[in-house]
Amino acid sequence: MSKEIQLSIPGMMCNGCATTIEKALNSEPDIMRTNIFLETKTARVETEVPVSILMSRLKSAGFEATEITTEHENKRA
Repeated sequence: MSKEIQLSIPGMMCNGCATTIEKALNSEPDIMRTNIFLETKTARVETEVPVSILMSRLKSAGFEATEITTEHENKRA
């Protein structure tokens, strides 16, 4: 079952960074959709892959990321 994961990527500064991030995330075969938002330095990924794998892909590409969780999800945890 796929889920939507939102990531904050503060090191994304330009279109080249956004392209590198998109390629790194899309290198994982179970990614259904990736949206990169340079203005807010975020990415939205629809995937079956655990967030730890996405973080690892980004780290390999030279970027640190944190998962953005909603208040609703924080209350469930």
